Amino acid sequence: MRTDMNVPFGLLICAQKTQPFYARLGWQTVAEELWFTEHEQRRTMQTPVMVIPLSDQNWQEGEIDLCGLPW
Repeated sequence: MRTDMNVPFGLLICAQKTQPFYARLGWQTVAEELWFTEHEQRRTMQTPVMVIPLSDQNWQEGEIDLCGLPW
């Protein structure tokens, strides 16, 4: 992601039980819910959302909205 896509962060939506595994690999939990749009309705998913820093930028706090489907 860092080299090929040149993005400042990787985003991961994971199950609660896999969160400790990803944390050991450097992923950081940034939210416990995620917003998305399905059938023109805004919905929330209660799941850990993690990021991995790929640059020197700091993650912006606040709501995460995919503005579309979560897949």
